[in-house]
Amino acid sequence: MKKFFFVGLVLLTGIAAIAQNTRSVLFVGNSYTSYNNLPRMVQQVAESMGDSLVYALSAPGGATLQSHCSNDSTSYLLTQFDWDVVVLQEQSQLPAFPDAQVAAEVYPYAQVLVEAVYGEAYCGEPMFYMTWGRKNGDQQNAEAFPVIGTYEGQFARIRQCYEDMAVAFDASVCPVGVAWDRVRTLYPEIELYQRDESHPSLAGTYLAACAFYAMIFERDPVAITFTAGLPAVLAEKLCQTASDVVYAHIESWQRVRPSLHVVANGDRDDHTRSFFAVPMHADTLVWNYGDGTIEYEPITASTMKTHTFEREGVYTVTVEARRHCLSATDTLMVQIGNSPEPIDPPVGIEGVEPHKTKWQREGSLWRVDCGELEVERIDVIDLTGRVVKRTHHNVVDLKGLPAGIYTLQVVTTAGFSFQLRAFFS
Repeated sequence: MKKFFFVGLVLLTGIAAIAQNTRSVLFVGNSYTSYNNLPRMVQQVAESMGDSLVYALSAPGGATLQSHCSNDSTSYLLTQFDWDVVVLQEQSQLPAFPDAQVAAEVYPYAQVLVEAVYGEAYCGEPMFYMTWGRKNGDQQNAEAFPVIGTYEGQFARIRQCYEDMAVAFDASVCPVGVAWDRVRTLYPEIELYQRDESHPSLAGTYLAACAFYAMIFERDPVAITFTAGLPAVLAEKLCQTASDVVYAHIESWQRVRPSLHVVANGDRDDHTRSFFAVPMHADTLVWNYGDGTIEYEPITASTMKTHTFEREGVYTVTVEARRHCLSATDTLMVQIGNSPEPIDPPVGIEGVEPHKTKWQREGSLWRVDCGELEVERIDVIDLTGRVVKRTHHNVVDLKGLPAGIYTLQVVTTAGFSFQLRAFFS
């Protein structure tokens, strides 16, 4: 039975005026996410801290990431709203299964959903929900795969799977399972499980809510005052654990941020200068030469640029390395000739944002909107790397292709290339 709840965006109007921070979050998962209404509890935690959460939930019981790839509610929510964060939770047992099974049944669909998040909201943050091991391991599958027959063995594999997916697919991960493990060690008297030894108790959900608050709002959960009806001392222990595990090490759970270093070469009397950029963890460079010229380019093997300045003076050259809405900036002062006069860039100069693309699916048709950029072609590439279809329009029809996962590669007349991983059935 599908469970679907939506807290309307109208909440934003009444709360935003007094809240320190408002975030919108789509929770995609199953009963581990819907138990005790985790999204609502995160909202209540946020409100107790003066923040605001607008959320939606798509969490059919027993759902997998694979099933969410063809779930109408999930697809609708992903495409109709620009979410700040999309939380992705896999079925509780699958991440611990043998590597070959995880590679076939988990990774491809996690990647599809992550890329769908980026395809719909370039600044959206996909965040995996790392769950926990069952109280006494996965006894249901222990005979076939003994390593998961204990809590320790099952959780070790769950943790590794989520951490690997976060790195591979450029997502963050909320380490609820790590905080859960810490509570089991430090406070064995706190019951985190329901009687089924799988789903979270109220205390387990509260721990998860504190962890998600830390990740979503980047604030220390130790100051949370909402207790969800738990004894204050118990709630304090859970908040402190979330603080120690999540907030104190938040950069290790977030997406890797870009870094950048830029150097310039050339004599003062030479109006043409060379610039060399060393970006890390970025896919686009934005060059602003301070004279009204702004250039965007995908990062390739060569990051050397030359630019000619028309008049003498001191220019502020700003280079930005981007990946989604994460960025790093480096600034250089470049003097041309002997004039010490600072050069102010012209007002109203705007560059083209080639990364702001929008995908829309209508049955077997996939349509891309690249804004001001003109589409030269779309290549449909299968998992072997073979181009199986090509169109010279901004719409491609996958009808007639076998069900499976395809890469839609868009090439624009300006030379920019974008990709989307599509699941077609």
